[in-house]
Amino acid sequence: MSSLPRSNSDVHSVASDEKKPGSWDTRATADVVQYDKGVDEAVDLVAGHADDAPVDPEEARRIRVKLDWVILPLLFALYTVQFVDKGTLGASSVLGIIQDNHLTADQFNTLGSAFYIGYIVFAYPHSWALQRFPVAKYLAANIFFWAILIGLHCTCKSFGGLFVLRFLLGASEGCITNGVMLVTSMFYNRTEIGERIGWTFQCNGFALIVSGFLAFGVAHSDPNAKPARWQLLMIIYTGLTLIIAVWFFWLFPDSPVKARFLTPDERLKAVRRIQSNQSGIETKTWKHEQVVEAVKDIKTWLFFLFAAISNLQNGFGTQYSLIIQSFGFTTLQTTALNIPAGAAMIISITLSTLILRRYPNARCWIAVAFFVPSVLAAILLITLPWHNRIGLLCAYYVLNFGGAPSFVMVLSWVTVTTSGHTKKLAVNAIFLVGYSLGQVLCTQFWRAEYKPRNYVPWAICLASYVGDFILLFAIRYVLNKENKRRDALQASQAHEDYGYVERVDADGQGSCLILLALEEYNMSKLFARLWGVWRRQNRHFVGEDLEGNRYFEIPTKRTDLVRPTRRVEYNVTSNDVTQDANRARQLSVQWASWLSHTRPDPPTIQELQTDLLRRQRLQHNVRMIEARDREERERQMITAQAEPQPLRVVGGNTQHSPQNSAGQGQQTGVEDPWEKAKKEAPPEEPTSWQPQTTRRR
Repeated sequence: MSSLPRSNSDVHSVASDEKKPGSWDTRATADVVQYDKGVDEAVDLVAGHADDAPVDPEEARRIRVKLDWVILPLLFALYTVQFVDKGTLGASSVLGIIQDNHLTADQFNTLGSAFYIGYIVFAYPHSWALQRFPVAKYLAANIFFWAILIGLHCTCKSFGGLFVLRFLLGASEGCITNGVMLVTSMFYNRTEIGERIGWTFQCNGFALIVSGFLAFGVAHSDPNAKPARWQLLMIIYTGLTLIIAVWFFWLFPDSPVKARFLTPDERLKAVRRIQSNQSGIETKTWKHEQVVEAVKDIKTWLFFLFAAISNLQNGFGTQYSLIIQSFGFTTLQTTALNIPAGAAMIISITLSTLILRRYPNARCWIAVAFFVPSVLAAILLITLPWHNRIGLLCAYYVLNFGGAPSFVMVLSWVTVTTSGHTKKLAVNAIFLVGYSLGQVLCTQFWRAEYKPRNYVPWAICLASYVGDFILLFAIRYVLNKENKRRDALQASQAHEDYGYVERVDADGQGSCLILLALEEYNMSKLFARLWGVWRRQNRHFVGEDLEGNRYFEIPTKRTDLVRPTRRVEYNVTSNDVTQDANRARQLSVQWASWLSHTRPDPPTIQELQTDLLRRQRLQHNVRMIEARDREERERQMITAQAEPQPLRVVGGNTQHSPQNSAGQGQQTGVEDPWEKAKKEAPPEEPTSWQPQTTRRR
């Protein structure tokens, strides 16, 4: 079993004790952490470097920009071609694939389900393989495989052949989302992951635009020509996917440790830059105990339920062309009208990521806010008259506007709230199983007997939005509860830095969450928290002090209380919650008097600034007086040291030593001045006191 000394530096740690950066800790053996053969690959990179100083912020920013220029274009291209290939069935539905393969409406829906059945079946094998094999090479192999499967669609003439190909296509594409979530956690820290996942998911909207333009161009070809229009579209998609597979294989790195476009020093700094994730970089050992922990974690199943329920409204992923055509548009118009749906998705995801950058802890509220337009759109699709096809089309575009950002917010939640390489893969797999399960079920709602109004599918979509709202608030409640427990735990005991070694949530410090028992989240506590949220909405903002603390006044309706309730909301912004809270709680005298109702009106900023200047001037004057006193004392000490010792006359000679002068003065008959001083001393002086014995009376 190998051992690795623990690093002293914790500059990038989310919540750890302050320690000075230094060399590797070589203290007693008891202080050395022992690791098994599953140690993270980043350990091999940092083990030989004694300098564990923090990465300069400007250098970290430069490395992040360099990563963005290489990693993000590849992820964008990958997600674009994946969504294009995933939507081949929907794009081909108006180009003749249904007629040439003699498909019924129910069979067409089953083909949509077959894709996600392959997703579900291969979710666990993909998670295992992503840990055992190089991530980039494994993804590239699957991209190449599904490109071949897209091309083989052209050879199908029946439902059976298409079903097998759609199943295998889902099996090969099932590793992409899991792999992208894993890769982003390798290269970016927690504050950067959500934004970059959002940018990556924008490519779904861009894929709709690309697919719309390609289908629009193919729709102008001769419908009787060979190959058929839908076969020509499949051939084009195959060529694009093969190009992306080769590009991905040669350029995409497996991890920061193996990034060829980074220098050795930049690789080391790239690893240290994401040390705060506390999940390691990559380990090739599949750890079953982390899989068990993932299954026991309540967060895992909340994410699973959200993925399943939120995707009940995504049945129009394969039906979108048929839905638009059912509004009364021609085939050529339908292919062109798919393009604005992709633009709406891009705008909404861009807007949500910008809001997330400004408010990084507001994922729940962002997801809820973007679900609201989708709810309104579903209501319009049910209630608008059928002849109002423009209104129905606009409602369909609004429906695309809201769902994607909310899913992106939760997907970033899954990535940043899970520690441990194996556990991250397991949670991602369970999440994708829920995603696939929702997709399998939703395709079965669009049955022939419900057309053309599709009241039942739209009603199911509307009901799923209600379930999404409940799950979002439940997830937020669990995470907030756990964050408070984590803060209390870290404030009460020392925190060790395991930035290069993967940690799991049950360790209590390695991640932002600790495993909680399900029974702690009873409905009474949930309602109490919601009641507190409602109460906070009724408070009136009064002002804030120079420290950023905010003050509120809550009117009371009770008759036995005359004065309102006054509260302060402390500005706690740093990672060290305890230190920042103690500093914030040193309130000014003016605001403390207002809180205790000894002052009727709140102080103004000008008053606080004036008082601050007055206290600063007073402190300056005190320092000046103390400095002058200190200088005076030092000057007096220097003067006293510079004065000569009293001279003694011994035999006509002057000597400076009082010790030697006593004996010589007795020999020469000259009176010793020291003896003279003793004789002239008053009786109460200590020099004339002689100890005497006393008899007890």
